[in-house]
Amino acid sequence: MRAQARSENGRLWMTSSAMRAAGFAAAGPEIDFGMRWGEHGTVRVSFAPVEAHGRGFLYAYDSRADRYLVLAPATTERQVEAAWGELQPFLDVPEAYLALTAVAHREAPMSIEHARDLLVHCIDRELAALSSVRSAATNTPVDFEAARALIVQRSARVAAENLLRESVGAQAEPVVVRYRIAQDRTWSGQIAERTVDRAAELTHRVIEFAEQRGLQLQATSVAHGWSTVAATRVPQLEFATRRPQFGIDAPELAM
Repeated sequence: MRAQARSENGRLWMTSSAMRAAGFAAAGPEIDFGMRWGEHGTVRVSFAPVEAHGRGFLYAYDSRADRYLVLAPATTERQVEAAWGELQPFLDVPEAYLALTAVAHREAPMSIEHARDLLVHCIDRELAALSSVRSAATNTPVDFEAARALIVQRSARVAAENLLRESVGAQAEPVVVRYRIAQDRTWSGQIAERTVDRAAELTHRVIEFAEQRGLQLQATSVAHGWSTVAATRVPQLEFATRRPQFGIDAPELAM
């Protein structure tokens, strides 16, 4: 039987038969880590033991689509418990469970590639939430759920920024580009990468996301170690330092 699969940030969702064929089968009682993850609240995350000494694998199951996603093919109950503790402040973020992929290598930070993917995902979700708040009529009170969604997504983005900085910092002193969104005075973000060129590439990607939603992003500074310079002095970021054309600010959110 051919496995039905769908890509999720480079990983594959599988059918139950594909999971078994790949050798993922629990040898004892499973431990659940959250039952209502995902956009529709239908994703369960579970640790499945396969041998003694608490070793096993971590997977997600989406009951809405009846599919499975291996988050960590080889880990331990203790490692998952530690990662779960770190995730507690972000339980309201639907896709935060994807950060648990890091438990496969808890001896080291999350891989730069995974941390970068998570940050891009969180920025995209936050920009969508910000666009939704801004689309409301100027004289219309901000919808509570829309405002709450923006705050939740913002928390996720900040957490993802820190994860990427930690991942990069494990290999080299990170280059950190700080930026702002012209239409939202409360948004101050940062992008950490190994080199200025890589930071500029990721900044360009985020700018494209912003422009798709009618928002303007401007890089403000670049830091490396103890040195910080204005972004206008970094040739690779010339595209990101154009003076923004300010429009109407986003509604103030008082929660």
